[in-house]
Amino acid sequence: MIRTETSTNTPAGFTLLELIVVIMILTIGMGLLVPQFTSGIFANEKKVFLRRLHAALQEARNTALLTSRPAYLTFNIHTGSGNEYFFIVQDNNDDISAKLPKKIYVPDYIDVVNIITTQQPHATSGEITFIFLPNGLNSSGIINCKDGDSYFHITIKPFARMEIASGKLLL
Repeated sequence: MIRTETSTNTPAGFTLLELIVVIMILTIGMGLLVPQFTSGIFANEKKVFLRRLHAALQEARNTALLTSRPAYLTFNIHTGSGNEYFFIVQDNNDDISAKLPKKIYVPDYIDVVNIITTQQPHATSGEITFIFLPNGLNSSGIINCKDGDSYFHITIKPFARMEIASGKLLL
């Protein structure tokens, strides 16, 4: 029986050059994917905020219709502070409904620049209120917002309709 010997001089593993190439490829790939991923997250948060605002408009309108009493959607804004929120209050005289309203906060990266209503033509801070009447009508207005470097505005129309547009500030 003849024995053949195999050489054990072949290296096991990867060379330093191969590891560096793989790390560079992964770094370039992550550099391309991370900005797209994070911008998608902010876009989703913006959509969630707009959906919550639309739901609050509908809730205020429905509350006024069902109770035959006015309801109010109030914005508390402090431009640039990041502590902006809105809430719904119903015009009730009984103590049972005197509970604190649920605050819905505006995301930190969205800044409410100003709100224009018929009652308050150019409000940049404080409480701004949209009124919803028992007959289904509501006060209209424009909410100007800043999202990073771009502006968008939310137009609130009668019957709690809402339109969103990008571009310049509306004054």
